[in-house]
Amino acid sequence: MTSASKIDLIKGISVKKDITNLQILLVEDVLFNQQLCFHWLEGEKAKVKVAENGKVAIEMLNAEKFDIILMDINMPIMDGFEAIRIIRSTVEFKDYKIIAITANDDKRKCLEAGADSYLAKPYEVKDIKSEILKLINS
Repeated sequence: MTSASKIDLIKGISVKKDITNLQILLVEDVLFNQQLCFHWLEGEKAKVKVAENGKVAIEMLNAEKFDIILMDINMPIMDGFEAIRIIRSTVEFKDYKIIAITANDDKRKCLEAGADSYLAKPYEVKDIKSEILKLINS
């Protein structure tokens, strides 16, 4: 056991160091991006479900529990901004951790809409993993 692990154990703090078995909802409309991110996350042993737009994501949240939501912003039918606002205004969903993902420089707008964090495309699996762990351990 490392000294950092011992300190965490002594303090009674549980610090998650990987994303194994986390239930992740990936909301992304582009098939290539879905597949790439899905395989990255599954390679890290996360449990991933995919929604192709915000409307489908809201429907899935009504049926299942997730640890974190990766939300693309620019999607048809219901974009990420609207989906985030609905999630934040729904009592049962308001505590979900949401990482907004977009190719545009919309960080301020994403955070104002209610996202907990933001990633700009293109991103790498280490970026996603780092943001997820930051939110899960906060």
